[in-house]
Amino acid sequence: MRLVVERLNKQIRDDMHSAAQQVHKTLRFCGVVAAPTKEIPQELEHLLLQLAEFVQVFRHHWDAVQRDFPKYRELFGGASASTSAAEDTVP
Repeated sequence: MRLVVERLNKQIRDDMHSAAQQVHKTLRFCGVVAAPTKEIPQELEHLLLQLAEFVQVFRHHWDAVQRDFPKYRELFGGASASTSAAEDTVP
């Protein structure tokens, strides 16, 4: 039984160390400097909170654009009636 517990403990430590390395690489990729440790840094929580806030704001704006899509198409020069009629006559 003791051997099983020791193996599980080692596996958990190895997984934690691997996760910490991956988090440090992710934070470095995102431009966040964190002191190298064998544990998951607290900066990850801040990054995830900012990412969640960004996703909420993006979703809000995406939904607003989707509701008014015809207006945005007209505003930004989407296909007009004369253009689509000319395209219909091309063989």
